[in-house]
Amino acid sequence: LETNISIHDTVKELLRTESKSIENNIRQKLKSKYDEIVNLNCHTRIRRATFNYTYFPIFVNHFTYKNKNYKCYISGTDGQIVGKTPRSADKICSLLLGIGAVIGLIAYLIFKFVI
Repeated sequence: LETNISIHDTVKELLRTESKSIENNIRQKLKSKYDEIVNLNCHTRIRRATFNYTYFPIFVNHFTYKNKNYKCYISGTDGQIVGKTPRSADKICSLLLGIGAVIGLIAYLIFKFVI
């Protein structure tokens, strides 16, 4: 993805692609009505085009945890966060064991008192 494209080059590319699309649509409609299209000239023109620049703030956070580098990107418009978070295998295992213990206790109490 090239980011250093001038607005004039962008308009030319847009006009080129849209002209092809419009011509193809016209051809398809004419083919449904007529058997043969001999000479078709299409000219696309843009009128009253306006352009505005939009800036999107992005906040970048960089930190090091246990000799690993992490980056966090936060969108200033909608607050969306992108990045990898450090994870501790011990804490994940403890959480899973805790959940398993609670489920086991509930199952034990159900079988002891209900069944």
